[in-house]
Amino acid sequence: MKPIVVTLAILTSCSGSDPSQHPPGAPPAEAPPEPPAPPPVDVADLPDVLLVSLDTTRADRLGAYGYDKALTETIDGLAARGVRYDRAYSPLPLTIPSHATLFTGLYPPEHGIRSNGDAVLDDDFLTLAERLKEAGYRTGASVAAYVTTRQFGFEQGFDVYYDDIDNIKKNYWHSERPADQVIDDMLRWASLHDDDRPRFAWVHLYDAHAPYIPWPDYIDKVEGRPYDAELARLDDQLQRLLDGFQRRPTLVVIVGDHGEALGDHDEVSHGLNVYDATQRVPFIIAGPGVPEGTVVSEPVSLADVSPTILDYLGLPPLEEVSGRSVREASSRPIYLESYQVAQRFSLAPPVAVVEDNLKLISLPRPELYDVVADPAEKQNLAEARADDVARLQKRLDTWAFPPPGEGAQPSAEVQAQLTALGYMEAGGAVDLSADLPDPKDHRPMLRKGQQVDAALRAGKPEEATKMVQELTRDYPKVAEFWNRLIRMRAQEGGDIEAVVQEALSHLPDDPTLQTVHASMLGAQGKHAEASEKFQELANANPGSPRLRVMAVVSLFRSDPEEGRGLAARYLVDHPEDHSVAGFVGVDLVDQGRFAEAMGYLERGILSATPEPNVAFHLAAAATGRGQLDEARHLLEREVSLYPGNLAAVISLGRMYLQLKDYDAAVDLTEDVLSRLERVPDLWHVRAQALYNLQRFDDAREAIDKGLEVSDPDRADLLLLDANLLRQEGKDDEALARFEEAKTAKAAEDAARREAEAKAREAAGADPSKAKRRVPARLTPGR
Repeated sequence: MKPIVVTLAILTSCSGSDPSQHPPGAPPAEAPPEPPAPPPVDVADLPDVLLVSLDTTRADRLGAYGYDKALTETIDGLAARGVRYDRAYSPLPLTIPSHATLFTGLYPPEHGIRSNGDAVLDDDFLTLAERLKEAGYRTGASVAAYVTTRQFGFEQGFDVYYDDIDNIKKNYWHSERPADQVIDDMLRWASLHDDDRPRFAWVHLYDAHAPYIPWPDYIDKVEGRPYDAELARLDDQLQRLLDGFQRRPTLVVIVGDHGEALGDHDEVSHGLNVYDATQRVPFIIAGPGVPEGTVVSEPVSLADVSPTILDYLGLPPLEEVSGRSVREASSRPIYLESYQVAQRFSLAPPVAVVEDNLKLISLPRPELYDVVADPAEKQNLAEARADDVARLQKRLDTWAFPPPGEGAQPSAEVQAQLTALGYMEAGGAVDLSADLPDPKDHRPMLRKGQQVDAALRAGKPEEATKMVQELTRDYPKVAEFWNRLIRMRAQEGGDIEAVVQEALSHLPDDPTLQTVHASMLGAQGKHAEASEKFQELANANPGSPRLRVMAVVSLFRSDPEEGRGLAARYLVDHPEDHSVAGFVGVDLVDQGRFAEAMGYLERGILSATPEPNVAFHLAAAATGRGQLDEARHLLEREVSLYPGNLAAVISLGRMYLQLKDYDAAVDLTEDVLSRLERVPDLWHVRAQALYNLQRFDDAREAIDKGLEVSDPDRADLLLLDANLLRQEGKDDEALARFEEAKTAKAAEDAARREAEAKAREAAGADPSKAKRRVPARLTPGR
């Protein structure tokens, strides 16, 4: 998460006048008078903000939007006492890009995330959470699915971020937790704060996403419609959430990230098309200052949500963004896109614009719909209204958004997961500037591909495998089907090498398949061979620094000296390769060569996603120089990218104590300890912060828990316990505990000196046996 003041300074510097507009020798233009500064906003006067994003929720399946079979009384009630935007559009039918737009006010081509897993939300973008935190809000998030976990950059600006998903190791892309668990976390966080600072809470609910596994009580209520049943239970849980935000006035915002096709236009779920079934989403605002019972009929975008929230609060807007406040709505064009059929199936991508009642979907055979008169988009008006097609196509061209390219990459951990699943470099073999076939001409292929998903959801893996095998036979040049077959075989624990080799026989130059092959070799322990493959890929794709890092890491696992040599050669040929430099810097630290490491680490931090421990080691150096604010920023960056780096988490907690930011220490430890209890260092940080905040009852609970999960002779906890006992008026017990703390401290110091002496002796006897340090992890695989 970035320091907000730096970002604002950069934006301000870009907005000055252009000296080229004033001829040499001409008198400078008279500066216009500055408008009067708005009165300062007292944060204590601002309401809480509760933002709820409903994953995979199409607007026309809610009662407030006219669906008479819905059981969504909570959402309908909010709409009745607030503003309902009747035609709100998601810019892209996938979770990660649409949420990035929701928080930044930018369209996908502007923030760079065009698909799930192709990029993360870059730290350079200012988010709604950061703006509210800057204004003085406490900020907390609780999310329901892997695709909204912190790995993708959504934690920016949040004090706490609940994203612990139990089944995340089994099925990354469809890992989720139900609404009640998500809301329980948020209500627990909300109950911690009873001061005058307002709270911003984001809650992401994933229940409506496939597979639909409705609770028995609800499926009967909706007469056997599973999607409606999921929404009905979600709606009931939402009432619990609203009840927990009644202490202060609350601005409540309900919004969908995208819809669900449910069979419309031959699409079962979402991601392929940009019809209203997947793009028209709920958007409802209720609370202080919001007019009751208002319906806005003009089209609006998810990009408008954050600007509108800030407008209602009277806070500074997000600058230089496509979204705008729609508190006073007026018609303007809205942008939509999906490149999934291009990247996965080499078909023309549907890109669309909505203006007033019309929607143009730009394809080789364009589609034009009057979405008000024809909401199901059944009647294509393109031939009859060629002038409208030309006018709207010109509007699309004016945006001049390029096809997907490179964006900020996911963290090293996430990229390893994506590579293993076949998602890395997706679509790399597709020339998106070429004249690709219209997807309307390949509906049987797309339909069968979706039937595979249906079979998997129905628990019929053998049937799904058979269909994918048929698809690879009938469409051997479509990498998507080979990748699916490889993933399915891997999940079954079968041998995938033969499948990979057959796929490469049809698509020898496909970078996705080649990357999967290299990753497969690494998973089999053939690290040198994996490195050779990654090196070949890196040579063929010099613009992908990630491949060079993977080549170095793989070779390092086989032979550290060879890996170091490869890294050195890469840095000669690619001095701009910050990721490899970062890896080298961390390795030098692990060898104890700290002075040499610094230059590499300082280059490594320039990467959009620095390698693990780069920011951590730089934070240690900054601390040694007394630059505590810089150290804090670096530690926050390390923890946001690699929440499993327990050493960094503990260091950040101690930094908060040193900077006397006790609230931040409490929030950090609340987040981590909710996922992993047995971390004594963090119980000490938490207890110390609570003690300094004079929350003595909470400090007592933290001390007792810390002593329970740690060595009972842990000196720092014993000393803090002594202080608290004295605070509690138990002077005799406090004195006895103080003596215990002194004895424990002496024992700890002696044990540390002995361990250091043994380490020096071992290193002196055989330096090659020194092991590469691996940071402790909060949970396996995270």
